[in-house]
Amino acid sequence: SASVTFLLPEPNQPSHPEPVGTCLTFSSKEARDQAAQTMGPPAVITVPGQTEPQGWKKTNFLAFEMEVHSLTNEARYFPDDLSVVVGTKSIVERMLANGPKSTSPLTETAAWKSASQGAIAVAVDSTSIQKLMAQTPPNPFTGMFAPLWNTAVRHTLTLSIQDKIGLTLTSESRDAAGTQQVEATEKAAMALLANMLSGAQNDANPTAKKMAAAFLPIVNGHKITSNGNLTLLQLQVDQAALLSAVALPIMRAREAAQRSQQMNNMKQVMLA
Repeated sequence: SASVTFLLPEPNQPSHPEPVGTCLTFSSKEARDQAAQTMGPPAVITVPGQTEPQGWKKTNFLAFEMEVHSLTNEARYFPDDLSVVVGTKSIVERMLANGPKSTSPLTETAAWKSASQGAIAVAVDSTSIQKLMAQTPPNPFTGMFAPLWNTAVRHTLTLSIQDKIGLTLTSESRDAAGTQQVEATEKAAMALLANMLSGAQNDANPTAKKMAAAFLPIVNGHKITSNGNLTLLQLQVDQAALLSAVALPIMRAREAAQRSQQMNNMKQVMLA
C-alpha cells in the first residue's frame, strides 16, 4: 500500500502549467524499490547512433543526491527508505531547494496525520487551488466555495476499503474561526448536492434517475465534524449499491459502441 502526496508547483503560464511532482510513501522499502523500478522510463535505453546507453544517472543538487534520466529528463529522489519523489528535473530541484521536508511537506501536517491511514490518501495545499481558481472567471459557485481554498490551508482526502468504501475529507484551517467557515461551506455544498440529486430523480433519462437514486442516500448520510483546526467530511459508500449504479451506464455505453461498430461494418459492406 502507498500514500500519495501531489506537489503542485506554480505554473509558468496559465495555459501551459508545469507537470505535477509526486511523493509516494510505501509500507516497506521493498515495495518502494519495486515501484521505483516500474515507474517511468526503462533503466537503460539504447539509442541508435549513440555509443553510450541512456538511463537513470546519479547527480547532485545542492546537498542532495538524486537520479535523472538522461533521455527523458525525469528525476527521482529518495528522501528515506519508504518514499520516492518523482517529477521533472526542474520540479524535483525546486522541492529540494526548499529543504528536505519540502519533498513531502503535507505529510508533516495535522490533516495528513489524522486522515492518512486509509488505502489511499491524497493531500493538496490550498495555495495550489487558489492559483487555479485565480484563472477562473468569478461566478456564484466559486464565491460560495471560496473558503475551501481561501480559509483552509490544506486538504487530505482518504479512501478506505473494508465492508464499505469510506471517503474522508480532512480540511485544516488556521484558526477556530476558519474551521467554522469551512464547516459551514461543506454543509452548504452537501445540501446543494443533495438538492441536485433529488431533482435528478425526476429526470427523463433512466440512467440519470438510477444514478441519482443510488448516490442520494450516500450524500444524505454524510457526517461533518470539527475538532480544533480540523474539519472532517465523511461518506460511507455501499459497494453493492455503487456497482449497481455504475453498471447500467457502462452497459449502455458498451451497447452503443457495439451498435456504432455494426453500423460502420454495414456501411463498409455496402460500399464494397
